[in-house]
Amino acid sequence: LRSPVPNLNGSRAAGSEIADDILRRFTQRSILLTFEDFRRPADVGSSRPIILPNYVNPAMYEDSSHAKRQRAHLATFVGSIGVVDICENCGFQVDPRTIREKVAVELMVKCSSAAFQILAATPSKFNATDLPPPCQLVRLDGGNLSIHRDDRIGLEKARVPFGEAMRNATFCVSPRGDSASTKRLFAAIAAGCVPVVISDALELPLRPFLNIEAAIVRIPEAAFMSESFTLWSFLWSLQRRQPKEVERLLAAGRALRPKILFS
Repeated sequence: LRSPVPNLNGSRAAGSEIADDILRRFTQRSILLTFEDFRRPADVGSSRPIILPNYVNPAMYEDSSHAKRQRAHLATFVGSIGVVDICENCGFQVDPRTIREKVAVELMVKCSSAAFQILAATPSKFNATDLPPPCQLVRLDGGNLSIHRDDRIGLEKARVPFGEAMRNATFCVSPRGDSASTKRLFAAIAAGCVPVVISDALELPLRPFLNIEAAIVRIPEAAFMSESFTLWSFLWSLQRRQPKEVERLLAAGRALRPKILFS
């Protein structure tokens, strides 16, 4: 069903109030198959939404050798920092642009090779063996680059290493954008890295049939935005101190891949 009721940004598309009311009453008594439920609480009624996994193109991410290769980066984020349309019905406490801006700073500045060289040279602080491989940030906005993540031809022409970046990282950061859902979660599973989800309201798909929770790391938005929180330190501590847990997360993602990817 195509609704003339609210768009993501809360505006109304063309359509009559009668059609709005019929559609609203119909969905209040239905089982809905949807990628995300944007309805207001007052419009839910006795309905039951079943959340489906988002589609990602496996050809962009899969590589038969990625499970065996040495990963060059601790964490990566490939995407836009700016967010244009923000869901007004989602009740967000933190602006997604603020979250993504901190992700950019964490990966590009604090988790860079240059930053680690400075730390390694600091007496009594760190030595080279205490520091992780650097992180990677590939922005799809800013400068002369402005490409949508689903524009495969545009990504290829601009030589944006979308899938390669995710395959080369142990962790793939998946902050929310215009809504609580993040397609990047499924891209990360397809690429074979551990999704690091920063989205409090995200509903995982096909519960209780799929245990996607077992394959991801979730960081509460308030914890991530805390001044004392450093993303690379958190992830590096997990990888160094709990290597078996990281391997379990990666194995859980591999087991999920054929269950959530479709063409």
